[in-house]
Order: sequence, then structure tokens, then C-alpha cells
Amino acid sequence: MTGPADLHPEDPPRSGGEVLTSGTGGACLGHPVNAVVWLANEVAARGEPLQAGEIVLSGSLGALLPIESGATYEAEISGVGSVRAVFTDGADS
Repeated sequence: MTGPADLHPEDPPRSGGEVLTSGTGGACLGHPVNAVVWLANEVAARGEPLQAGEIVLSGSLGALLPIESGATYEAEISGVGSVRAVFTDGADS
């Protein structure tokens, strides 16, 4: 079983092989645990507490960037897997 301490970004997010952004866990409210505590308190106050077994990513470790139509974005987190997304303008739908 993978625990929170075992989850690490393998690669910063990329598009077309180019690194888009990167950062450190300390940039997220001083420590990633602080962000998870904030989230747990907020969702519990709304009547939807975090549930055992849920995976929580504590926040972006890099800057948020706009999405470009036609671009492919990829990221990988050890213990969880990888994600790849392609965004289009919908003209081909």
C-alpha cells in the first residue's frame, strides 16, 4: 500500500517534452500537511468529510498555467500513476 510519504512527482508537468513548471511542497501553505488539514476542515464543515482511502494531492507545486488548444500535457506521480491530456477547441467534435 502506498502512503502519503511515498508519493513524489517523478517529472514536472510537461508539454511537447518541455517542462512547464515546478516547485516544492513547502510552497503550499508552508508544508503540504497544512494544505491537507485546511482541506479536511473545510470539507468537514460543509458536511462532506474526507473518507478513508481517498487520495489527496495537497496542491500545485508549480504555477498554474493556461491551457493551449491542441497541446498535450503529461505528469507522473510515483505510487499513483501518470496522466496525459490533450485539449482541443471542440471544432472536430
